[in-house]
Amino acid sequence: MNNIIFVIVDAGSGHRSVASAIEYEINKHKSIKISSQIVDFYHTLNIRSLRYLSFFYKYLTTGCLPVYNFFYKITNHIFVVKFLAFIFYKLNKKTIIKFIKKTNPKIIIVANPSLIGHLFSYVRSDCKFDFQLITLVTDPVTFHKSWITPKTDLFIVTTEKAFDKILNYYPNDQIKLVNFPVHRCFFENNLSKIHARNLLDIDKSKFTILVTGGGFGAGFSISLIKHLETSFPDYQFLCVTGSNEKKYKKLKKQLSKNSYTFGFINQMNILMAASDIIISKAGPSTIYECIAMNRPLIVNKIVGQQEIGNLEIIQEYSQGWYCQSNNEITNTIKKIHDKLDNPLDNINFNSTISRKIGSNQISEIIISRMSKSLIDSQV
Repeated sequence: MNNIIFVIVDAGSGHRSVASAIEYEINKHKSIKISSQIVDFYHTLNIRSLRYLSFFYKYLTTGCLPVYNFFYKITNHIFVVKFLAFIFYKLNKKTIIKFIKKTNPKIIIVANPSLIGHLFSYVRSDCKFDFQLITLVTDPVTFHKSWITPKTDLFIVTTEKAFDKILNYYPNDQIKLVNFPVHRCFFENNLSKIHARNLLDIDKSKFTILVTGGGFGAGFSISLIKHLETSFPDYQFLCVTGSNEKKYKKLKKQLSKNSYTFGFINQMNILMAASDIIISKAGPSTIYECIAMNRPLIVNKIVGQQEIGNLEIIQEYSQGWYCQSNNEITNTIKKIHDKLDNPLDNINFNSTISRKIGSNQISEIIISRMSKSLIDSQV
């Protein structure tokens, strides 16, 4: 069996959703036998020193963003990244080697910037492992220098700006430009708003707003929900707090009968299909999912320096607004509502948006490299 491993860190839900979208496309291929799995690197390998990084990220992005941005800036240098990666590698080399021997991967796809690519690059060089290393840069515009993995075989990027930045470090033939990997279900959505609302057991006729804040709930604001309930008493709200149990329990107690609370979910496409407007932080997965489903997006928060450039995406496609206050959000909702002739209609956004499914493009690249590797091994 030919093993493909997607290596992520569960810092929110974006990295996992990207990996899941590509894995779904790979599993559809019958030409060669492939076994794929998604691995949360820090927890699967049970590396305590690295697990603290994940906890550190969650704590700072949900409660102390200025400190997170400070650490982002001081570590956003190639020499700092290499120094940190070298230390973590020396401390955890045996554990990483054990993981490689156990899983026997043919291709490792790194879909997170947290030093992971460096660790696999180092162990491959030291121990002469023959797996291919692919770095999938999931931050489309603004990305941390830890994405620049040494001796990677291929970089996959999703915007021309990211492509140009990687060109400063790697040659053109080692970089592939594709569409952002969104799950096929967002592009091939067959659910009408009424059908989706029936599935969720909510009112079929009310104007519906989805409010989400990412996997950790870092961009979720309870005060915003209360403000919206007061401003739009005839609307209904779908509130997704992610894995943030504290916000989930607090919200569950305080919301009106027109609001529905969800924790961490795997069926965001159904909630989006049921919605007229989506309010979210500037996470790239949510932005591109809204584009795929033709839903207007209001960005209410930028969580981390890496999300700053994502505002360019919604401006490029004319599909969203960045609102920095509750009143701005309220006024924007009114403008969007006024553009809809019927509450069950959608606004027709930029028709020039490419409908190529990025997750399928990436799966084709991976399978092609896997097939070539098999042929070369038989020669």
